[in-house]
Order: sequence, then structure tokens, then C-alpha cells
Amino acid sequence: MKLKQEICGLSATIAVAGALLLAGCDGPAWMGFGKPAAPAVKPSEAYLDAMTTLRQSAQDTDPVTRANAVEALGSTLGAEAGEVYMQGLTDPVPTVRLASAMVIGDVKYAPALPTLRRMVQDNKSEPKLAERDKRVFCSLIYALHSLGDDSKTGDLAALLFDEQPEVRMDAAMAMGKMGADSAIGPLKSVLSNEREEAVKIQLTESLAMLGDSRSAEVLEAFTKGYFLDLRLLAITAIGRTGS
Repeated sequence: MKLKQEICGLSATIAVAGALLLAGCDGPAWMGFGKPAAPAVKPSEAYLDAMTTLRQSAQDTDPVTRANAVEALGSTLGAEAGEVYMQGLTDPVPTVRLASAMVIGDVKYAPALPTLRRMVQDNKSEPKLAERDKRVFCSLIYALHSLGDDSKTGDLAALLFDEQPEVRMDAAMAMGKMGADSAIGPLKSVLSNEREEAVKIQLTESLAMLGDSRSAEVLEAFTKGYFLDLRLLAITAIGRTGS
């Protein structure tokens, strides 16, 4: 048994060393490779290239790429990329509008407030501005709340019981991100009657975000489920909650 462990340890060391060599790295000194090689590109140049790529990706023809780029810009540039999020609010694909509204709420991009208010109103004079997708509507409510406008926050309670699982998920996510302890009761009530596993994971994540310690433990149990897509949802949820 001891020999097997030593062989496994040696194999792991060789694998790491090989990966470093293939990547063009000198490797750490404790492996006998000497000092690490200097980076081929200046960090400042790499940063600029990365930000340029993200901004370009936000204009990509693929809506999934656009949505991911918006989320990445929110995590890196924050409010500095506000014009990208504003453009995302008018995107023809709901997924991009949803991501843009969520990021606006995360970074508290105040210039978006008038547009957000127009999007949640049933404005007959400007029907193109009114948001019809319920999933996006959830993210708009969250963004408004983050900017101090709770005029539509009460609508989330009804959206928690929507017939579409995706809408229930986004309503739960919005409630979790808002951070109000008063949402714990309704979320637990919905969770006790929910049948869709994906929605259960989101409800549990939201409860964990609100400080429910047991829900944080339950998320780990979801990572051991049978279906890969549900396990990935649970792993992502654990990453977001930091549990």
C-alpha cells in the first residue's frame, strides 16, 4: 500500500513537471528547474488585450458569447463598461438582456435607471421598450432594487410560482441576490413544493446566499446527483455562494 502511494505521488510529480515543460515553463525551484522564466508578454499588455477581447466578444454574432462577455466585463471592469450593459438591454435575445440587467444590478450602474424603469412599465406609447420576457423581468427588478427603486420588487413573489421553471429560477436568484432576510420564508415554502431539480438547486442557492447554513450543506449533496447538468449547476452555485 505504501509503495502504491509513493508511485502515485511520483506519477503526479512527473505529470506536473511534464505539463510545465510543455507549457514552456522552467518550473519551480523545488523541482530542480531553477528560477521561473520571465513572462513572454508584459502584464499590462496582456490586460489590455484581454479587455479588448471581452469588449469585442460583447458584439459577437453568437448570443451566448455576448451574454458571457457581459458577465465577464461585470466581474472585471465593473461600471467602467456601462455602455456595453446599456447596449445589452436592447439586445434582441432575452439571454443577453437578462445578463446585462443582472450585471447592472451587481455593479450598481446608476445611469441605467431611467431605461430600467421604462422596460418594466407597460408603456403603450413605447411598446418596444416594455420587457415581455418574464426571466428578463426578474433581472430588471433586481437591478432596480440595487439602484434604490423597489416599485416592482413585490412582483417577484408571484414570479416564484410561475408555470415556467426558468422563470421560477430567475425569480429565486433575484431574491437571493437582494439579500433580504424576509425572503427566506417564501423561498423555503416554495422549495418544499418544488418538483423540478434545477429549480430546487437555485432555491437552495438563494437560501444559502441569505445565510441559511443548512442550505449551503445541501448544495454539496446536489453535486453528487446522477445527472451531469444538475451537478454542474450545483458546483456553480457553491462557487457563487462561497460555501
